[in-house]
Amino acid sequence: MLIRNILPINCYYKLRFLKDFIFQKSISISLSKQKKIWFLDSPSYGNLGDQSIAYATAKFLKDNLPDYQLIEVMENKLISCLSYLKRKIEKEDLVVLQGGGNLGNLYSRYEFLRRQVIKNFPDNKIIIFPQSIYFSDTAKGRKEQKISSEIYGKHKNLIVCARDSKAASVMQQVFFKNKICLCPDIALYLINLVNGNNRSGVGVCLREDSEKIPLNESQNRFLQNIYKKYRKIETLTTLSLEKQNIVSNLREKLVLEKLKEFSKYQLIITDRLHGMIFAYITSTPCIVFTSKTEKAENLYKDWLKDCSFVSIYNGHEKLDSIFENCKPESLNFSNLISVLQETKGFKL
Repeated sequence: MLIRNILPINCYYKLRFLKDFIFQKSISISLSKQKKIWFLDSPSYGNLGDQSIAYATAKFLKDNLPDYQLIEVMENKLISCLSYLKRKIEKEDLVVLQGGGNLGNLYSRYEFLRRQVIKNFPDNKIIIFPQSIYFSDTAKGRKEQKISSEIYGKHKNLIVCARDSKAASVMQQVFFKNKICLCPDIALYLINLVNGNNRSGVGVCLREDSEKIPLNESQNRFLQNIYKKYRKIETLTTLSLEKQNIVSNLREKLVLEKLKEFSKYQLIITDRLHGMIFAYITSTPCIVFTSKTEKAENLYKDWLKDCSFVSIYNGHEKLDSIFENCKPESLNFSNLISVLQETKGFKL
């Protein structure tokens, strides 16, 4: 852990993935004669927020580019099959990278993988699906931001999608040579797949990782009042206990099960962005606490501020009012659709 914190991202992960770089492998893929989309860093791990993004990404791509073959390569296999991919991916193919909240140096592994794709496929159109951005305000964070800026900026057809206007503003400064596209978190595309019936109790879904902020006195007092008001209080998580890689069929099962779980409550209290999103897309009332990176708050301000049943905690919540008109509206993905439609006529 200490070495990772000291070494630059590129140095640390070149050592970390040394065997994968040296012992390259092929993967079994049945390639059709269709045009192709390569989704190159889908998550293999159990964060169901990220898995919902991957699930929604595949659904969105199939809905909007149905004549393309979609090929998925999981992030844990990306480096070991890089040579194979460089042989198989044609210049006219579209490359898509996972959205989420891992752009920056907080989750450095995924920034390294993104850099590898951008550097190794300079002639392909690459779209990074809606992301937040977070480089720490330290000497190391500023240095890593500069490195990413240089790598991204050298790619002549890289489009970086921001999932909120604050992220877009930062991206426009950091990735000033690239096109920045503002659109909602792609998990919001999964609206109304699941709707709850016979709801009861409260689901509490709070972080226990590097993004967690300890609850303040007001929030603790609010939770105590909630505990007194409702008999049923249960702890929720957006993490899966699955130990195996979460491939597409299992991903769909786990994501839909998690949405059904959220939809059985009268109220969700969360500081997780995808806790808020899962509540919204399942028509479940939700109160959101602050987290370290403010991802949920920023997305809320851009896309959900007019929603009657989702609110950012301000210390003056009137619980009765948030149980009314619990019907989510479809969000506007036209910017992302436009970017994809441009792909059809993509020429070097």
